[in-house]
Amino acid sequence: TPGGADGILAVTPAFSPDGTHVVFSSVDWGDVSLHIMNADGSDLQHLGASNSGWGDPLFVNDRIMFVTNNAIYTMKSDGTGVKRIATDPYTQSFDMSIN
Repeated sequence: TPGGADGILAVTPAFSPDGTHVVFSSVDWGDVSLHIMNADGSDLQHLGASNSGWGDPLFVNDRIMFVTNNAIYTMKSDGTGVKRIATDPYTQSFDMSIN
């Protein structure tokens, strides 16, 4: 879905458990990264480094889970507290203590 005047192509959106926020992957001129905004479309925030390759986000309780480089990570909804929980989710069990 086009993101409007900012020129961001928003993909894989996910709502927070309370329905107040949306996190999504974005593609902007080849830059793939994560964004979060209020459910009404206001207060768009960039999460992580530009062109981080972070994608497929979803909320798990009060944290955001996402993938990059064949690994699964979590972080707080403000983009801090990034924690890798699996290096290869296809061949390894992973730590679900995401808090």
